Amino acid sequence: MVVKATAPAGRGLRLQPFQWCRLIKAEGGWRLSRSRYLSGLMLCMLLLFVAVLGFHRQTTVATLPAEHTGLASVLPGRLEGVPVEGLDDLRFLVEAFPAHQPLQLLTNQGAGAVELLPVPAHQQDYLAITLISGLIFWGMAALVFLPRYHQTSVPLFFWITMLYGVAILVGGVYGQVGWAQWGTLLSFMQLACLATLPVVFLHLGLSFPHRWPLTRGYGALVVFLYCLAGILILWQARSYLGYFQNPGPEAYAALGFPHQVTDLWMVIQAVAGFALLVARERVLGPCIERQQVRWLLLGFVLGASPYLFFRTVPQLLSQSPPFPAYLDRIFEPAIPLAFVFAIIKYRFLDYDIILRRGLLYSILAALVLLLTLLPVTVITGNEAARWPFLQKWL
Repeated sequence: MVVKATAPAGRGLRLQPFQWCRLIKAEGGWRLSRSRYLSGLMLCMLLLFVAVLGFHRQTTVATLPAEHTGLASVLPGRLEGVPVEGLDDLRFLVEAFPAHQPLQLLTNQGAGAVELLPVPAHQQDYLAITLISGLIFWGMAALVFLPRYHQTSVPLFFWITMLYGVAILVGGVYGQVGWAQWGTLLSFMQLACLATLPVVFLHLGLSFPHRWPLTRGYGALVVFLYCLAGILILWQARSYLGYFQNPGPEAYAALGFPHQVTDLWMVIQAVAGFALLVARERVLGPCIERQQVRWLLLGFVLGASPYLFFRTVPQLLSQSPPFPAYLDRIFEPAIPLAFVFAIIKYRFLDYDIILRRGLLYSILAALVLLLTLLPVTVITGNEAARWPFLQKWL
């Protein structure tokens, strides 16, 4: 069926409100009702709002300068009245204060007071790469996968790209003093993303491009894994909330075990998801679905391996990561790029419709970003002054 929009002679084409939605639906791309699609878009805007707040926090988080690594010899002590015992919990506590704000460390080793001057934790180039990478993931979820949420496995791709993008923009869980702050919400959002993502990925391995006959009865296992992820989120949230309310060496030590368990959970499920996709690629044989799985697997391996195997695994073994953090951000866009390649070359989704709606999607993305940045600007103040690396682009 073709929807035609007619207009009287001599006048331009007039479309009633939401006529574009009806036109796109007639092309076969959307089967979501108008209300459900708008609800999904509002959810995407809310998550983008939280993610941009998290990115703003990344631009202001502080750390100890390299020349202060010798402070371990004068610890334990008290930083601005808060007890610290080792260099690790000192670094975590410093994140609660703005960069370039002088801090006083009173030591218990007879060294008296030591003045610290925290520096920004992230360089401007790293922040630029992080912003671009996170917005690519968000745009893929909101503008490509959301309109096709009804199709097989597309909801899983939507949540993988959305949660990944939010986790990139939020960046991590940073130290703070007091729980009644925006940072508490951002920390819990980061914990939720990192605990849920591996379950969604494993679920994708069980169901893409279609369910295996051997795994059709494993729905209860998937539900159990999601429930277990929720338990891990609450466990970590409780430990971090205890630190925010009463920071100190004991509260910091209580963060270690839940964090290690969640990291191990993430690595095990990611490896299981990779194994399922590899097995699926071998079983499918020479067909277009096999090529889709192959490219998606390649994107996940290239995009997620630096964070999983070169950062998380060494930390689980109490070793320093061999590569800097910006390497994660450079490789992460391989995931949406693999999606794009699978869409265009192997018809994972109907790219003709995507290309025809390119202008509409661009306008929609610009409006969503504008509506999201306005309240963030009100909350955080003058963004051009707080985000120096953006001044040259504004």
